[in-house]
Order: sequence, then C-alpha cells, then structure tokens
Amino acid sequence: MTTGTGVDTVVFAPGDMLSTMRAAHLAGQIAEDPRLTAKDVLRMATLDGAAAMGLADRTGSLRPGKQADVILLRLDDLNMLTAERDPIGAVVTEAQPHNVDTVLVAGKVVKAGGRLVHADLRRTGRALRASAAALNAR
Repeated sequence: MTTGTGVDTVVFAPGDMLSTMRAAHLAGQIAEDPRLTAKDVLRMATLDGAAAMGLADRTGSLRPGKQADVILLRLDDLNMLTAERDPIGAVVTEAQPHNVDTVLVAGKVVKAGGRLVHADLRRTGRALRASAAALNAR
C-alpha cells in the first residue's frame, strides 16, 4: 500500500512537513518489525505522497520533465550538524522550519536567505487578523 504524508489542518499540529516527517518517523518506531527508517519517511513525504495523490508522473522526485519544489536547508545550524554523516536522517529527525534557507516552487525562488521574497507579510498579517476577527464576530 502506498502511504504518503501531508498536512491538511494546522489546528492540532504544526503545518510544516518537517514536523510531519518527524512525527511519522517517531510513530514508526512503535512497531516491532519492520520499523520505519528515515529513508522510508522521506519517500512517504515525496514520491509516495505524489503517488498517493495520483501525481507521481508529474511530481514527487527530481527528474527531468517533472514539476518539483526544492527546499534548501542550512546545514551549519547546530541541529543539522549530523547531516554530513546522515543527510536523510538529519532532514527527517532534526530539521526545523528555521533551517530552511531557500525554496524554489516551479523553478521560481520564493524564499532566499531565510526570508520570503515576494510576500508583503505585513499586509498578509493584517488580512489574516481581519479574517479571524470577522470569524470570531459570527
């Protein structure tokens, strides 16, 4: 059975895939055999996730002709020092959103140097607060 990971609500859990992968890896350690490896979990978050959505022919792996989002992590942060020895294990078990340096979506840089490049975060924050206030007033 193909199993993917994802986040559809952030009410009860963090909305980032790094936390989701870490939770899946931890949950996979409960089983007697076979236990999920970091490699299993990374595949669930990428290629198997795409396959579960019927998109494996278009996304989920870095291959010519496929659409891909690319996330570059800073490896000089203390929590990422093990990446030299075990890069997949470090991404799945140690990486945090603050380690994300650069993000490319459909070939376009949307985050660089740890900051969103095309977003007006103040305007977005105001709009989100206004939406929350309107919902709370109902």
